[in-house]
Amino acid sequence: APMRNCNMKPENQAIDRYIVHLQPNHSIQQHSETLRLSIEPHVDFIMSKRLYSDRVVYSASEINETLLSAIRSDPEVDFVE
Repeated sequence: APMRNCNMKPENQAIDRYIVHLQPNHSIQQHSETLRLSIEPHVDFIMSKRLYSDRVVYSASEINETLLSAIRSDPEVDFVE
């Protein structure tokens, strides 16, 4: 999955924190199964269905490079920012 907004100035970036946009009809549970680990300990919150009615969008923290690579390799991740 592509990275968006990664060219921000360092002072505007949140270190080891990302917003992950899943494809429509892909759940956190399915995402965890694809990753072969529970992503839930890293999920800070799931965005409101009012903002994203057709998909799950979540904020995650404590994401190292290995986990970020795994998240991005899930074919059902639309993009990460």
